[in-house]
Amino acid sequence: MKETLIQQEQNLAVESFSTANSFEQTSKIIDFPRQVAGLTIVDIGAGASTCVAELREKGANALAVDYRYYNPKKLKRSVDRKLADVPAILNERVNEARTNLGAFFTEDLEISGQQQFVRLSRKLRDRFFYNLGLGRGQYIAALAGFLPIRSNSVDFVYSTQALSTFLLKEAEVFQSAMDETFRILKTGGEIQIQPWISNLFHWSNEERGNAQAFLQHLENSSISYQIEQLPGLRGPRLKIVKN
Repeated sequence: MKETLIQQEQNLAVESFSTANSFEQTSKIIDFPRQVAGLTIVDIGAGASTCVAELREKGANALAVDYRYYNPKKLKRSVDRKLADVPAILNERVNEARTNLGAFFTEDLEISGQQQFVRLSRKLRDRFFYNLGLGRGQYIAALAGFLPIRSNSVDFVYSTQALSTFLLKEAEVFQSAMDETFRILKTGGEIQIQPWISNLFHWSNEERGNAQAFLQHLENSSISYQIEQLPGLRGPRLKIVKN
């Protein structure tokens, strides 16, 4: 069973893409604690984000977890491909939202801002790979379902894209990752996942079913959660607190 879950998650990781986001960008979709100094914070599926490095500058014991850290060259190619696809991706998001909701795109998705977005992302990418090359301990090459982190040691866990956009495709893989997240989290600690299932973008029936089953599991376990709507086309955020 363990070997099967490992292989399944590795396959999903291979299919995934990576972005390069800053703390400022991530703060638009993740509701970080006001004071992060002294907190242990984990980013699952961090990719080439500089958010963890910036959290450490603010005094947090922040850790970035991503299986793809085993192969930095491959990760860099993934980031570069993603940046090359930015215009098409933004256009697709805008058109899909208009079709589904009649929504207008927000300022950060304006087509005129694409070049600026790509330039900033490349700077963040370069900063990330510089830090990764220094071999600092905040970058952990690991699967979300098998975290090399002590139990009850983390204050705050967040994931943008990785848990929902990729791992939710396989119910057992997603549940394994969430079990591990709960294991490392302290009582009263919080998990945030963004984006969560909504009508904003395409989610398969299987993904929707897996998401609903997970929420039912939380309710059956008397674990509190909230689904918060975010402005624009960002999609909702799932917040969970460990009892």
